[in-house]
Amino acid sequence: VDTTGAGDAFWGAFLSCVIKSGKQVCGLEDHEITEYLRFANTAGAIATTRKGAIPAMPTHEEIAKIMH
Repeated sequence: VDTTGAGDAFWGAFLSCVIKSGKQVCGLEDHEITEYLRFANTAGAIATTRKGAIPAMPTHEEIAKIMH
């Protein structure tokens, strides 16, 4: 529908996972990075299904619902 905001959604989701982990990026294990990237990809994908940048941002619950 609209790619505006997809990158912002991706990076926002990824960084939110890193912050929530309490670790620095260089201290993350491979399985954590994989899970965070999966979460971020889902966020970016959801954003492309909506118009605009800010209105396209998915919630944590929306991301989790699609992932599981």
